[in-house]
Amino acid sequence: MSLTQLLETIPSIVTALAAVIGLRIAWLGLSTWKQQIRWQQGRGLAINLLQAFFEFQDRVIEVRRFTYSNPDNTVSDAEKVAMSQETWNRAKEHDEKLAVAYSMFQKSVAEAIVVWKEDFREIMSDLQEVKHIASSLVLTGAASADPKRTKSARSASSTLYQAFSGDFYGTSEDRRGIGGRLADIESKIREKIDLQGLS
Repeated sequence: MSLTQLLETIPSIVTALAAVIGLRIAWLGLSTWKQQIRWQQGRGLAINLLQAFFEFQDRVIEVRRFTYSNPDNTVSDAEKVAMSQETWNRAKEHDEKLAVAYSMFQKSVAEAIVVWKEDFREIMSDLQEVKHIASSLVLTGAASADPKRTKSARSASSTLYQAFSGDFYGTSEDRRGIGGRLADIESKIREKIDLQGLS
């Protein structure tokens, strides 16, 4: 090959090289863009997951603050029944809010399972237990204050309430309170988020 032919092929070589480099830059740009989209999607999912958890936690705190009114003997039977019905209605309202918050968390977890390919069974099992204890506490407490129920039924509800109260507040010998359980669940959720590189 002569020098003239070589000089004539250099622009073709440079053009081909520029095309290869351009293609590589475009590929890197698309890869970066895809990673950014995935990160934003994961970040949004992490935010939704934590918001759903905190909403559930707020509903549990409402249960913790819920009080029952046990009317004394100076109140008429009709007033006792009215107070009991009002207490029961508030207890059911708290229980329904707890169920809705739990359902919203389940939806966020389902999305996280699909997107992140992570196992959330332990978290869901722990949260289900917290929901059960909180729900049982609010409903057995309301039932123990119901004057329409027999004395033995109120006593049985009161006994259940005390058992769930021990689980709730951590006074049982072998169990932590709800606050400690919720803190553990939050830590597990944050670990899942950290595994995604989103912290």
